[in-house]
Amino acid sequence: MVKKLIVFTGSTFALLLVTATAALAGSEIPKPGGSQVRGEVVTPPGAGGGALAFTGSQMIMLALAAAVILAIGISFVIASRRQAYSAR
Repeated sequence: MVKKLIVFTGSTFALLLVTATAALAGSEIPKPGGSQVRGEVVTPPGAGGGALAFTGSQMIMLALAAAVILAIGISFVIASRRQAYSAR
């Protein structure tokens, strides 16, 4: 049973890392002057001001919250099994 719990926890953590990595893949800040493509200066959309779109940068906090909730759930499962075992 412990082996299944370790595999489940590891798989969940790996999935969490993969999805957070995909969300943060293009999160670098563009250069202020824009980039050059075939000699033309390309200005990123949003460089003129205004609000930024959701880029997935908030995923780190959501991933941490999910990891904390997962850890709490695992500790409850372990505690309940210990309590049931000691009651025998």
